[in-house]
Amino acid sequence: MLITTDLDRTLIFSPRATSQLGGARPADVVEAGGSQPGELCHGARDAIRALPEHALMCLATSRSVFRLARLRLPFAVDYAIAANGGVLLIDGQPDPQWSAHVRGRLAGIARAATVRALLAGLAGSPWLERLGEEDDLCVLAIVDPEKLESDQLAAIGDRCAGLGWQASLIGRKLYAFRDHDVLPCPEQCGAVARVSDHLTASRSPACPATPAPLRSPGNGSTPARAEDQPRVTVAVTTAPGVRNRTPRPSRYSARTW
Repeated sequence: MLITTDLDRTLIFSPRATSQLGGARPADVVEAGGSQPGELCHGARDAIRALPEHALMCLATSRSVFRLARLRLPFAVDYAIAANGGVLLIDGQPDPQWSAHVRGRLAGIARAATVRALLAGLAGSPWLERLGEEDDLCVLAIVDPEKLESDQLAAIGDRCAGLGWQASLIGRKLYAFRDHDVLPCPEQCGAVARVSDHLTASRSPACPATPAPLRSPGNGSTPARAEDQPRVTVAVTTAPGVRNRTPRPSRYSARTW
């Protein structure tokens, strides 16, 4: 069984986010080095520790690999999907097949440095507090959402869209990722499919040693005989409150492969 879950405001919370949701619960600090510590409540920690041995954890997050590495979680994480699907980590190492797949899909889209320069050019705006760490797949700005008007967010979104990127506001974090209108396969879902394929191949003696070809969700690609394959249940959760330039339905759902 593979359990895939969102991270921020789903498993871990900053003190600010906890207070906005009604108050603190007993928790451990699992992240230091940011503007606020990240905390994992004891209830979630104990529930994850109580999972059966055959249950594997996969984190699916908008965080960059750099920000993901700051976490010190009290449970094993076998797989992690970072940068909104741009990076797939297996036992802490980037999966080369997925990395090559993403590079191919990003060909022809503006580089992250161009989008970062766009946001840097807004320095001095009352809502922009600082830019996040440089990253090839994600551009991050820390903002004051109370001062960022909807029309300003829409204007930023339009400028990012012109570069093949999409802007989303999540709490105080303004993210820009490559736009899923330009890349029609949602990369987080594709990365979860890749994890499922990797897990199936690693656990089935009948599977070849080489990884299964990459496949996009929803393209009709299924094993020839499902009864011959181990069943891998993928349950994906995502936090509410994502403010996109254009509202969209959730891309993620529970699925059995």
